[in-house]
Amino acid sequence: MRWLSHSPFMVRQAHHERFCLDARFALSLSKGKRYFGIVILISLFLVACATAPSSPPASKVPQQWSVAVMPFEDHSIGMPPAKTVGLGQMLSDRISEGLLGQTNIRLIDRDSLQKVLEELSLGSSEIANAESRLRLGKILGANYFIMGGFTALGGTPPAGEGVRIDGRIIDVETGVVEGISVSGKFSDWTLLEASLSQKLIDLMI
Repeated sequence: MRWLSHSPFMVRQAHHERFCLDARFALSLSKGKRYFGIVILISLFLVACATAPSSPPASKVPQQWSVAVMPFEDHSIGMPPAKTVGLGQMLSDRISEGLLGQTNIRLIDRDSLQKVLEELSLGSSEIANAESRLRLGKILGANYFIMGGFTALGGTPPAGEGVRIDGRIIDVETGVVEGISVSGKFSDWTLLEASLSQKLIDLMI
């Protein structure tokens, strides 16, 4: 039967079988390369996603507000001016010091504020007006005003020598007002000033 292995038919059949084997091998190799390529692309995509810097959520990005602290006005009655002079400025300075360094607060420079107020001839009563408030806010680039006043009563206790301090935070655009008040003996001014200042600062931060 050895002659059958060299017959043309058997040779063609052998060649056909070898061709089929080679084709199947090439096909499997091609599929393997294709699968391997897909795996590589997926791996690179996952690595890129893992290493790409992610932006913080909008809620985590701190918002910075511009704040102008106005001098507090003196509305004292029957109190010698020498006892109350400068107290309004001292109070606004204390509030400014408490807000200084807060990451979400940008304080309007005191000198710039005073200059604009003088140029526009504006006081607390004018700023209460929506049109004037918006005008001043745009000039200063302020989102909020902190302002207020105090009333010290002269005379003898218990009616006299008392004081009330009122502070307000005003949203420049909406006009929404948040108010804080403290009252007590005029001799306790330092404690009352510190209390009001801290309450206003806590509301801002």
